[in-house]
Amino acid sequence: MIMENNNLVEWISLNRKLARIIGGSFILLSIIIAIINMGTGSGIFGGLVILMSILSVVVLTAPLQFFKWPVLVTLLFISFIVEFFIF
Repeated sequence: MIMENNNLVEWISLNRKLARIIGGSFILLSIIIAIINMGTGSGIFGGLVILMSILSVVVLTAPLQFFKWPVLVTLLFISFIVEFFIF
């Protein structure tokens, strides 16, 4: 796999336990937010569907290094603007 090392990758490789705790807490937080917004049953189902969709995009694009950090931040910013102003 072609991968360039940057500070984030090095930090994750050095602090595996803390990185897993942070990642797990983000997943749990997203499921809780989905449950609050959609209700218990549909929140769990919707949260897991959204999580699987995002992770499949990550798995497909990560080895190609298709997205760089500035592109990801820009896409995130645009998606927040679209979400809050249109919906």
